Amino acid sequence: MMRRLCVIALLCGACHREPPKMTGISAVTWQLGFDTARTTPQGTGWRVTTDAGYDVHVTEGVLMTWRLGLTPCPPPVAWSLISPAYANHVEPPDPTSILPHLAENLAQPATATLTRSVPRTKYCQGFWLASAPPPAQAGESPRVSLRLHATWQKAGQTGEITLETWMPDAKLQAVPGLELADGPATIAVTRHLGQLLDGIDLANAPTPAMAWTVLHKLVGGAEWRVAATAR
Repeated sequence: MMRRLCVIALLCGACHREPPKMTGISAVTWQLGFDTARTTPQGTGWRVTTDAGYDVHVTEGVLMTWRLGLTPCPPPVAWSLISPAYANHVEPPDPTSILPHLAENLAQPATATLTRSVPRTKYCQGFWLASAPPPAQAGESPRVSLRLHATWQKAGQTGEITLETWMPDAKLQAVPGLELADGPATIAVTRHLGQLLDGIDLANAPTPAMAWTVLHKLVGGAEWRVAATAR
């Protein structure tokens, strides 16, 4: 009898146990900003001296951000002799994705802020896709992921460059501190303008290759961090 009472008490205690508290990010605010170190504002654009000694004046620029998203932290792997079946597997839509179709002005850099609610869980990585719109959505407009116009001078020589590419580039980046964030969180993605044209011989580099090189420097050199969290 006493054993039965103990079992009933344990069961009752289990029934009234508080459910585990959900942890992880519930909403993300993206802050897409630019580092303007080494640059000097001039007119409607800015100037910079590259590592190759080119004095460059950027007068026009567009960067198209097409998609932002998060990747959940991998769950603990349970050892098993039976591997999971992936036959006819279709990846579900990403509930963290935001498709801002955002055209950022590289000549007059500013911080863009975008917010999205996400399924509450722990996330480890962020995803950023810079891309031109697909043909069906571009319509009559040019498909551009990056456009940059600038003039340069060096050792008495002058020149003009107009870079344009439709090619995409993306970065899947581990974000320090993201796994520990709880509740709403802000992720800052900083792109560096001062080093945008470093390592490029502006007088001799082929323009088509140069355009994607500049885009890749922007995407690949971006720094990611958790700027703020709130419970």
